[in-house]
Formats: sequence, C-alpha cells, structure tokens
Amino acid sequence: SARSVYFDQIRRLQLVDAEDARTDPRTRDLGAYLESLNIGAILDAPVCRKGRPVGVLCHEQVGAARQWNEADQAFALAVSQAVAASLESRARLLSEEAERQARFLSAIARDLAEPLDLEKTGELATRRALPILGDIVTLDLYEAGVRRFRATAHSTAERQRLGEEWKRRHPRTMDSQTLIARAIRQNQSVFLPTMTSEALATFDLPGVSEMLTMFGIRSAMAVPLQIRGRLTGGLSFFNA
Repeated sequence: SARSVYFDQIRRLQLVDAEDARTDPRTRDLGAYLESLNIGAILDAPVCRKGRPVGVLCHEQVGAARQWNEADQAFALAVSQAVAASLESRARLLSEEAERQARFLSAIARDLAEPLDLEKTGELATRRALPILGDIVTLDLYEAGVRRFRATAHSTAERQRLGEEWKRRHPRTMDSQTLIARAIRQNQSVFLPTMTSEALATFDLPGVSEMLTMFGIRSAMAVPLQIRGRLTGGLSFFNA
C-alpha cells in the first residue's frame, strides 16, 4: 500500500520499464530499496494466473540508468508467461493429487466401515496406500517394545517377493535405526526427500544399501501412529 503507483501498474498487468528507476514516477517510491542495492533501472513483468497478478518477475540494472529496448521487453514478457504457465501446470498437478488423495481416503473409509481384525486392517491400509503415498508401504505395531504386527505392500508381486525375502535375511527390532523405529522414538515424522549417501549413512544397518538399490528407492518418509492417544507404531513410505 505504501508503493501504490508501482503496484497499481502490476495490478493492471502492465510492464514496468523504468530506465531511471530513481526518477521514474512508477518506481521512485521504491527509493530505499533502490539505494540499498544501487539499482539504476528496472524492468518488471507481472506474473499472472487467471487474469490476476500472483507475482513479479524483476530484472534490475545495478549502477547507471539503462534503456530497455523492445527485445528486452518482449523477453521479459515471454519469461513471465513461461513462469505463469509453470504455475498453472503445478496447480493442475496439485489439484489432481488432491483428488487422488480424496479418492484414497474415501476408499479407506468405505473399506473400514465393516469390523476387521488387526491383520486384515493392516494389510488393507498398506495396500490402499499404493501408489498414492509410495511404491512400498510398511505398517509396524509395537507393544511393550516388541513388534506385535507388521504389514508391507509393494507395487508389484515381484517386489513383494523380493521384499519378503529381504526381511527374512534382515530382521529388525524397535531399537534398530529404521525409518519407522526412528519416527516412533522421536514421536515425529522423518522425511528423506532424496536418498543421498549422507541420508543412507544415517541408517547404519546391514542390508539397507542392498534394499535401496534393489528397489531403486529415491525418497522415503515415516510417520508415528497413535491409537487412542498412545504411540503404538508407525507407517513408512518409499518411492522408487
């Protein structure tokens, strides 16, 4: 609101091509900002979605004034339109993802409407999470520090077979440095956006490197699970 002239231009989706930003009536109210970075000229293009500005793409000339020619202005507008197209595409993807998750929750609620035993509930929950939340989903439930139940679902039958074989060779306990065990001990989500060598080193467990390579895991997340206010277990999700 204190920069009404400048932002009025942006709101009207106008290109701000100030050759001398410190004297141009559209940008001189930005004086403190211009002085702090020694900016002499500004070429700012609004970024729009659905006919409304959602951001500004700023090109700033440090030092002396600068004349922005038609090619400069066309380039600024083209880039701002490319950014707007990217935002629109991202919004569509987020909308589609939200719809998939809504369908997932709806299906889970419908399936769990009937009373089920623990084993069937666990298998259903992990199976339904594929592939919305991951390519491999594991549910662990503990009681007095001892694993009471585990369910794992894989995106393919072959992955399921390999996973069962790997688990037999590398059994885990609640004291292990697994993602789920860590989430339970810390009582908070654990997120590994990329499987770097540093992230891999935090596991410090035999067989983990083999498992990540075998399934091509790229990212992972684990969340603690509470039942009736009591920390009872956790869920892990691995994406390939």
